[in-house]
Amino acid sequence: MEPRFFKFKLYLTCFLFFFYSHFVSGQLTLYAEISEIGADTTVVDIVAKDFTDILSLQFSFLYNTDKLSYLVGWTYLPGFSGIDGNPSLGAILLGWIDPDLVGGESLPDCTRIFSLVFKGSGAIAEDFEFSDSPVPIEFIDINGLLNPNFSFDLCIPDTINQVICFKPSSAELRVFPNPIISEFQLEIEGFPQEIFELRLFDILGQEVCRHTFSGTGATFSRGDILPGAYQCAVFQKGNLLTTRMIQFR
Repeated sequence: MEPRFFKFKLYLTCFLFFFYSHFVSGQLTLYAEISEIGADTTVVDIVAKDFTDILSLQFSFLYNTDKLSYLVGWTYLPGFSGIDGNPSLGAILLGWIDPDLVGGESLPDCTRIFSLVFKGSGAIAEDFEFSDSPVPIEFIDINGLLNPNFSFDLCIPDTINQVICFKPSSAELRVFPNPIISEFQLEIEGFPQEIFELRLFDILGQEVCRHTFSGTGATFSRGDILPGAYQCAVFQKGNLLTTRMIQFR
């Protein structure tokens, strides 16, 4: 009886490990966060939660051609990535393969993995769709195929990491004018009027400037910031409060 009991315990241990690793630890979810830059540019940031030991991914992303036209896209994942814009009208193909194909890639919750830029404005969640056509949805981690979730809500991490795509709804950030030519004004509501820190990040995630301010807002000079799209992030006591996409001309 002892060998059978030992085998039962071994099977139970393996089952519990499988259950924990695939269910308790969280299911991979991709979020599409929509923002506008200026009067005629829409940005969709695709961010990931529970992105653990991922080896490869691919999926199709559809958009409403009556409102938008695709301009350009970026990926932030290391390794071999691809974005095929408009293989058929209204469809974008996104894919990525881990460079070593062994250990997989893991990211902090709510890390941005793709950014897609469109000409047009007024888009809402119903104007986009994660799709399995023309390219099927396929996500693979070190244990095999995954069944990810997809969402158009804001990604909110379980713990606040230094990730610039976290946008809590309790803070309201306004930046104007946007696009920016020389000076710009920032206003923030929803947090105690203590000392804030403004940081700007380029499309590669590199910090290009940092300023401190207090109260509900301040005016800043453009300085030597090059034209392009940037993520404007506001911190307080080291914690990220809110972000907004802005553009310099």
